Amino acid sequence: MSGEIKKIDSIKNIAVFLDFRWSSSVKDKENNIAEFKKINIIYGRNYSGKTTLSRIYRALETGFISEKYSSPEFHISFEGGSSATQNSLNSHGQLVRVFNEDFVKDNLRFIVDEEQAINSFAILGEDNTKLEKEIEKHEAELGNEEDESGLLGELLRIGGKFKETKKAHDGKFLELEGKLRDKANKAGSGIKHNKSFGDANYNLAKIKTDIATVVKDSYSPLTNEQISKYYDLLREEPKSDIPESLSFNLQYSAIASKAKKLIEKKIQASDPIQELLNDAVLSMWVWNGREHHKGKREKCAFCGSELPQSLWDKLDMHFNQESEELRKELDNLLESIECERSRVPNLLKGISKKSYEVAELVRIAVCKRFYRCINKVF
Repeated sequence: MSGEIKKIDSIKNIAVFLDFRWSSSVKDKENNIAEFKKINIIYGRNYSGKTTLSRIYRALETGFISEKYSSPEFHISFEGGSSATQNSLNSHGQLVRVFNEDFVKDNLRFIVDEEQAINSFAILGEDNTKLEKEIEKHEAELGNEEDESGLLGELLRIGGKFKETKKAHDGKFLELEGKLRDKANKAGSGIKHNKSFGDANYNLAKIKTDIATVVKDSYSPLTNEQISKYYDLLREEPKSDIPESLSFNLQYSAIASKAKKLIEKKIQASDPIQELLNDAVLSMWVWNGREHHKGKREKCAFCGSELPQSLWDKLDMHFNQESEELRKELDNLLESIECERSRVPNLLKGISKKSYEVAELVRIAVCKRFYRCINKVF
């Protein structure tokens, strides 16, 4: 519905219009009450109320009047007998469009501020009424924040709940951070001050790393037995004194040196018997037989043959004095080896029971080294 405005019956408490009455103020030349025509021009000096009139008309378009007016009142009559007041701005049913400085500020702000954009304020075409109704429908669905209606109201409520939840979350987070920090390095009770762990640099970051480790599926907690074992390792207790190292005055180095010297010693037989040189067992057998027969028998105790002087001379040329002296030295060396071998166990006598295992290991090592040395020589 759209009817032309006939007149503004009254205006009260709006800018310069304190108590305006159309019927007593607007008359034609014949002193009759005038009405608006199809086209009307209103002119007057500055601050005479032209902008105020445009704002009253614009209130019919926007549905509200500025709050800067205290108790504003007006009454407007339309063709057809309908009217509008300050109380029926959203229900008068008239289509009103006003272009004034308020319209410019609301929709064409770029004129005074280049950074601003142009707001859409009109829809052109045959379907503009249909589109406008659809817009009104969507605006109703959107609602507004003032009365918390529609989607905007729901968004406002959800936003409030989000802020409350975030505030509670932040509080719990700070509380947890404080507890973790105390657990990590609080004086007297923090892990940092626990002498069993001994990490002087333990802090909040490290306790978070430890927590991340223990919550993994692959983490296997320590058993009570393992915990007890590790505590035993960490426990600081005085240990028994370490016994003095045993002193072994072994002669194997000297024996080995002497044996090497004797074995490498070269002797020359006056007239050696090659067959005896080639067979050490046979040579030893002949030497032993010589000891049993020379100066004691005239016949061989084994085969009964005569033992001529030429045989003794031949054997004396093979087993000369130099070789006999070497043999005696080797016999003496063997006796020294046996004596040293039998002396090692006696070195362990008199030591404390606590040192026995260590000493036994030393004894075994010494014997092994001694025999390796002798075997290497011989």
